[in-house]
Amino acid sequence: MNKAAILAILSIIIGLTITAPGCGSSGKSNTVSGPGGTGTGTGTGTGTGTGTSPNLPPTDNWETVNSGTSNNLNSVSFASATAGWAVGEHDTLLRTSDGGDTWASQFSNITGSIVNYNISGQSHIVSPYENTPDGSAYFLAVDAASPTAAWVTCFNPCLGLEDYGSSHGRTPCLLTNDGGSSWTRLAAATNFQIWGVHAFNGQDAAICTIGAADHPDSDVYVMKGGVCRERILLRWAGLYAISFGDASYGWTVGADIMRSTNGGSSWNEQTKPSGVNQLYGVDAVDSNTAFACGAGGKIIKTTDGGASWSVLDSGVSVKLRDIDFADANTGWCVGGGGTILRTTDGGATWTAMDSGTTSHTLMSVSVVDAAHVWVCGTGGLILRSK
Repeated sequence: MNKAAILAILSIIIGLTITAPGCGSSGKSNTVSGPGGTGTGTGTGTGTGTGTSPNLPPTDNWETVNSGTSNNLNSVSFASATAGWAVGEHDTLLRTSDGGDTWASQFSNITGSIVNYNISGQSHIVSPYENTPDGSAYFLAVDAASPTAAWVTCFNPCLGLEDYGSSHGRTPCLLTNDGGSSWTRLAAATNFQIWGVHAFNGQDAAICTIGAADHPDSDVYVMKGGVCRERILLRWAGLYAISFGDASYGWTVGADIMRSTNGGSSWNEQTKPSGVNQLYGVDAVDSNTAFACGAGGKIIKTTDGGASWSVLDSGVSVKLRDIDFADANTGWCVGGGGTILRTTDGGATWTAMDSGTTSHTLMSVSVVDAAHVWVCGTGGLILRSK
């Protein structure tokens, strides 16, 4: 694939005009569990990003912190008021230990071969890896389980990171338990794009994927003890995000809404409200309460485990990319055109906040508590609440 085609694919995925994978009703099952089939993922290219992050004028509520990169950032996650990670294009894997004042690259800390999955008694060893940064690794999501433990997911193939010892390059995810001093490659028995991750702790996680535009199946992978143990095929679901309210109850969203009551081992489809299309972000506050956001400024909420979902009035029509709550009442939602929304009444009303920009797409928000919130987006932008 030539570079122009590669960049076209990436602009579709990360740009302002994302086209969601197709979905359909044929072959859907309301209850799905057990191992699924295989599929093919789309490719990425190579390149490097240079420069520094934008220095936007501070607003009443937000200030820019210097990420040290102009590469697009896809995800940010903090485990405390000081320790967090941000990830994005062109080998961008950053960590801060001082609340975002300074950021250090950890890409060169990625290590070599390990057992990466053991499904139905079949183990697989990741091929040897020599860390040679060339700008071709694209990281999609990060979830910090603690100040020292975090999981990172990838767009496949992450050239140089994936496993070429198998018949198809297996998409890797990354795991650290030492604050990022070392990152271990784990593969999830897929060559799909791994979009969302929920870290239960430093050894266990649930991961969701999407396939190619012509193969819009999705998988959920259950990682236990640092090894992929379960693979559940969810046909046509086009999944972008996953979140659990506790060890058992969680949701994954995309073209569909799916719920698990057993830590991700099986999933039941739930009915989206009328007029709600693609969803890109989800946050489970507890086992019964969750929020999701997506195309057309849509924010939805359930308080009964997903038996019913209500549409909330966000006041905007832009694509909303991520949502995160400090508790059942206080939360933030971010998206296109520098959009930041805040609620303090459980989503009944949303207030638009001045981010200081209208030209950046805000891709991710991470809430530690009501006083500590971070947002990241295109052009290396990281904002911190003040």
